[in-house]
Amino acid sequence: MKTPLADSPALFVFLSCVTALFLWDLDILPGVIPLVSVLVSAGSMMLFSCKTEPSWFRVFFLILFLSFVLPLGLLHNIGKDNIPEGFAVLKAKVIDERPWGSRRVTVIEDSGTRYLLRMDPGQVFRPGDILDIKGPVMPLESPRKGSDFNEKRYWKARGIDAQIVPYEISRNREDAKSGIASWRSVLRTRIDTDLSDPLRSYILASWLGAKDPVLREKHSRWGTSHLLAVSGFHVGLVAGIAFLLFRRLRYRAILISLVIWLYVLLTGFHASAFRAGIMLQMVLIGEIFRRPVSGINSVCVAATLMLLYNPWYFWDIGWRLSVSAVLSLVSFSRLVRSTRLRIAVSPVIWTTTYPLVSSVFGAVPLAGLFVNIISVPAFAFILPAIAFCALVALSGMPFSGVAVNTANYVLSGWEQLCNFIALLVPYGIEWSLPFAVIALNSGCLMLLRAINVPWSRVLIFILAGNIIVPFISATVVV
Repeated sequence: MKTPLADSPALFVFLSCVTALFLWDLDILPGVIPLVSVLVSAGSMMLFSCKTEPSWFRVFFLILFLSFVLPLGLLHNIGKDNIPEGFAVLKAKVIDERPWGSRRVTVIEDSGTRYLLRMDPGQVFRPGDILDIKGPVMPLESPRKGSDFNEKRYWKARGIDAQIVPYEISRNREDAKSGIASWRSVLRTRIDTDLSDPLRSYILASWLGAKDPVLREKHSRWGTSHLLAVSGFHVGLVAGIAFLLFRRLRYRAILISLVIWLYVLLTGFHASAFRAGIMLQMVLIGEIFRRPVSGINSVCVAATLMLLYNPWYFWDIGWRLSVSAVLSLVSFSRLVRSTRLRIAVSPVIWTTTYPLVSSVFGAVPLAGLFVNIISVPAFAFILPAIAFCALVALSGMPFSGVAVNTANYVLSGWEQLCNFIALLVPYGIEWSLPFAVIALNSGCLMLLRAINVPWSRVLIFILAGNIIVPFISATVVV
């Protein structure tokens, strides 16, 4: 049986990075943060590792080195200010656009820097458009007094560096026909034109990450928002289909990797899809070199790489939910081998993500406990089926109307079932400290037991961790 250090060394590096960002959020002196991160990493390794292996000291000091260097890199990246000052004249490409309250926002990019444009509802630019813009560049807005929502962190987590107030703005005559943003725009136009709801909304969500407000409200009421947003579930489905197609080929790992990253690219490198892509890529690398890869280690590597790429992910609720849910799923799968007991995976993930969901979105619907038991296996068939129907319609093949109507009937039937369950269980649980403590303890217990930490040391860690529970719920971004 492997020790925690041999099974999941990336967990300790990830813990040091999380510690560094948590301390930075508390305005601790930057010079102290890497030292504390190293101490947390070292203390965790000594507490969790109960056996001495031949390479124990070598791995121990390598992790200590990474636990010092990587937090330094995070602090450097988070302290960088890419805001160009003064009046700007830009020839920028539209990357994304979406509703934002009573207005719309457009994300543009020029020379590697991304800006935010606040637009009137009637002024819409499509991804791929080239805009000529003149106006002053300003920092992103800081949170307002009395508001829990930190708009600056929200946009920073999405790679936005600053905002620009346009004095002059016009669509450039240059037609940008290349680039993923343009392809996404063309695909979105085809989906809007050729498909009807609810199929259109589900395809836009699962392919492009575009959420329809009405559909989002429904899934929030059912507790199944993870099925609507682009997530690891969708990436896993794509990887599973690719595996079935290429399973007999010699270089299947390379082909599956290509399919995965094409899908991640199609979603616009959505954070959860990016995380799932890295995790699955590690598994495929293990297959190429014929070395098994720990799922927990893969999640921690993926999460750490994402933080190094953009430290502001740490305050994004989507990133936190994604990492905590997948760690719970992998840990539970390692502890429970019986397929009959795997049905409990939905309540387990519901429980471990409860503190985050309830603190940000309010009451967590109890209906989600029951809906998710059937929704995950059901959507493993429904999503590929409606994707096939959408492809038939978008390609203009015969029977396109039949394919769209069939998909709409299936989705409408599914929504009626979810509404029925939500009516039977119309309750939700608000955030409360006792429930949050129970949920956090359950998640920690599963994770530590999954990496073979002895019960005595698990209890020591949980008791010590409960002392700092009130400080764990740092400000997050909706």
